Amino acid sequence: MNYKHLDEKMKAQIDILYQLDCSMREIGRRLNISHSTVSRYLNNVHKQRSIVNIHVKYKDFIDYLIKHYDWRVNSIEACVYKFRKYHPTKPSVSVQQVYN
Repeated sequence: MNYKHLDEKMKAQIDILYQLDCSMREIGRRLNISHSTVSRYLNNVHKQRSIVNIHVKYKDFIDYLIKHYDWRVNSIEACVYKFRKYHPTKPSVSVQQVYN
């Protein structure tokens, strides 16, 4: 099978048809692409988290990390563990999320 990325023109067409309340199957038929491709594209475009929300949600954790992280004394893992231990009701991220 040959796979092709959606070009900017195709993405714009998908966005316009989606705003006109066409179903994903209808968009796929009109543009001669799979409806699953349309679904994946729309999910990636319309469901992405904005970076602003992350900073608001994890403000206390970020402040704690900035204040307490020193690579010579504490690891990231230790900071995440201590934050979760002393602030169990506040939202925090996993170690993997910090590294990503």
